[in-house]
Amino acid sequence: MCRIFCLFILFFLSSCSVVSPWERGTLAKSEMSLEPAPLQSSLRTHQYSSREAASGGGAAGGGGCGCY
Repeated sequence: MCRIFCLFILFFLSSCSVVSPWERGTLAKSEMSLEPAPLQSSLRTHQYSSREAASGGGAAGGGGCGCY
């Protein structure tokens, strides 16, 4: 019974919708992106990796001094 209920909930939570052509302009705005400020995000990632004194999976390597 629990499995059927979980499958029922998952089915209705994973919804897809058709986007009309006149709505695509609204969805393409920079405010709608997952990362609205890429420069600020890059700076925060660099500062975090510098504080942690390790290269944390980013493209920039280096020590804990804060420089590239």
